[in-house]
This record gives sequence, C-alpha cells and structure tokens, in this order.
Amino acid sequence: MTADPFPEDSPGASGDPLDAGAGVRTRIFAIYLTVFFAGIGSGVAVPILPEVQSAFGLGVSQVVLVISVWAAARLVTDLPLGVLVDRLPRGRLLLTGTLLLMAGATISMLAPTFEVLLAGRAVTGAASALLGMTAVVTLLAASSASRRGRTLGAYQAFFQAGYAIGPMLAGFAAAAAGWPAAFAVAAGSAVIGTIALIVTGAASTGSAPRGRSADHPPTTPDRLQPTPLSRLLLLGAIHSATFVLFFVTGGIIDSALPLLGAGRLGLDVSTLGLILGGAAALRFVVSFVGAELSDRVGRMPVLVAGMAVLVGSLILMPFVATPLLFALATWSLAIGRLGNSIPIAMLGDIADPRRLGRFVSVNRFVADAAFVTGPLCVGWLIEVGGFGAAFGVTAILVAGSTAAIVAAASRHGGLVRASATGGAGR
Repeated sequence: MTADPFPEDSPGASGDPLDAGAGVRTRIFAIYLTVFFAGIGSGVAVPILPEVQSAFGLGVSQVVLVISVWAAARLVTDLPLGVLVDRLPRGRLLLTGTLLLMAGATISMLAPTFEVLLAGRAVTGAASALLGMTAVVTLLAASSASRRGRTLGAYQAFFQAGYAIGPMLAGFAAAAAGWPAAFAVAAGSAVIGTIALIVTGAASTGSAPRGRSADHPPTTPDRLQPTPLSRLLLLGAIHSATFVLFFVTGGIIDSALPLLGAGRLGLDVSTLGLILGGAAALRFVVSFVGAELSDRVGRMPVLVAGMAVLVGSLILMPFVATPLLFALATWSLAIGRLGNSIPIAMLGDIADPRRLGRFVSVNRFVADAAFVTGPLCVGWLIEVGGFGAAFGVTAILVAGSTAAIVAAASRHGGLVRASATGGAGR
C-alpha cells in the first residue's frame, strides 16, 4: 500500500502521480480551489473589527481576540493534527476541514454573545489548520521532486489569492448587511470548497495512507538519505527559513508597513490599500515563478536569492521618504517572497513518506508561531527603537536564517543537485 493520496489511480510512466491522468489532476485542482475558498474565509474578520467592537461594546484588548483566538486555535492544534494526517484517510480529513470551517463561520455569524463568536472563531482556526495541513501533505505525497516546487507553489498562490480577496468581499457584505454577513461569506466559501471536494472525488479517498514499503519505493527517484546529524541540522534550518518568512509577513508586511505608510508618509487608506494590494498581487505571481525555478535550477539558489532581496529591502525601508519609494520598497519585499513555498518543498525532499504529517505539522507550528509573534515583536521594536530598529532586527533574522540553511545544505549537497536534475527532463 503506497502513500499516494488517490491510490485507485496508477502513476504514469514517469512515476509521478500527477501524470496519472485527468482524474488525479482534477482532484488536485479541487484541492487548490478548496484552499482558495478557505483563504477567503480566513481574511473576513479583519475589516469588521470596528463593527464587532461597537455591537458588543468591547474595548480594543477584547475585540482583537477575534483575530488572536483564531490564530491560537491553529497554533495549539498544529502538532496533534500531524499525527491524525498520517493515520487517517486524507480525503476524509479534507472534507472534515471544510465542514468545520462552515460550522465555525455559521456559529460566528449567528453568535448572540461575544463569547459564542469567539467559540466559532476557535472552531474555524482549528479547521483551517486541519484543512491546510492535510492539503499540503496530500500535495507533497502526490508529487515527485521534479515538480514538487510547482505543486506547492500553486498551493501558496491559490491561498494567497483567496486571503487577499476575503477582506474585500467581507467589507462589501458587512456594508450591505452588517458584520454577520462577513461570516456568511466565509460559510459560503466553505460550502463551495466542500462541493468541489465531493464532486471531484477528492473527499472519497478509501484507506488511510501507510507509507511506502521496500516493494514500493518513493515516487521521488532522487530522494535524499542524509546522515542523522545533517538531517537534523537541515530540518532546523528549513524551519528557521519558514519562521522568518512568516515573521516578515505578520510583523513587517501586515503590521509595520501600514504604520510606516500612514504615520510617516501620511498616506491615506486608499493609497495604502493600492500599494499593499499590488504587493499581494506580486506575491501571487512570484509564488508560481519561484516554484517553477526551484524545480528547474534547484531549491537553494531560488531561496537564497529571495532571502537576499528581503534583506536588501528591509535595510532600505527605513530610509524611504516619498510614496513612490515606499511603493517600490514594499513591492520589492513582495518579490523577496520568491522562495515562499521552497521550505515545505524541501521537507518533502527529505521527509519519511510515512511521517509526512508530523514533519509538516512542526513546520506549520513554526509558521503560525512566527505569524503570532511577528506583530508583537515588531510593534515592541518600533516603540523602543523606531522603524529602523524593527526593520534592522528583522533583516538580521533573515540573513541569519539564510546563512543557516546554506551551511546546513552544504553538508547535504544532494539537495540542490536533486532538485535541479530532477526537473531537467521535464
């Protein structure tokens, strides 16, 4: 029994399940669509915080729980869910995730009290963790080294697109029918994702994945076999890269940039939204570009190039003095996310197929921890030392992580060669 997510389909001549036929490709695309609609639901709470605050008579420290409870639920469920993903049928877990997203959004939409609304947010946070982790593990198991970057890059792009659209849809819905309508958008998105999984058969995977035996070698012909020490160092470096990428997203892009643009440069909301929206569009594009390059020229060159752009952009950002320079620096930060999907693709290159869920769960825990702590740390740095301190310390973190992953990969040189040669013939 293999770990392929759709075992009823036999891999094609290449040994890659994604080459097995239209049925598998349709179900993979259904997962992308589901992730896109889950991304829409993930972003609906941000624009309605003022209305929720007014409706329930809350203080600032209370209303922000709408965001932090969702993030905390993801964080505390990441590690346990990794075990479930390794043991239970992944198709059914995908379906469970969308159904829980629907339930949590409905609870929040109909909440008579703030406490009930928070309970709904906790359900959606845990459901988001379940759906996202299962989708990543399924896609990793369904792709060989020669196209793993592209597979994960598309996942990142679809989620980011949904996450960018979500606040806009929620804002329009809330303006027309009040804050509960924003959660109706989230519930409706979950319904569409559920339908996509059922109609394509992606939700009906028969048996739980058991991993690959000696009679069924990995679909990745270039799977790497590091020594225990080099493997441990590489895993730590991969997780550090994930941490700094999400730290930059939560702490810099989502927190510091709006404060810098509005506070120092006096940008209005519409101009700021246009600049940040452009950055979101660029991140969508570079997710595909970086993923394609990582399969063709290797993971490390693309990841290091993206990290270098991030460091340069972070160093320059405190010195921007005009809206144009602010926009260019912001878009440069977005381009620096070129290697956004590469750390998780690297995990797929070295992970035991029987324990993919546990490998991914640790990485997602690190990502969520960075997303939660990033705004807190950056906010404190701005208060203590100004924007220069915040951007400077973050640049040091990114540079340190880059050095760590280069050093770890140098002990495990096959990582770069496997990724590049694996894609050469495709």
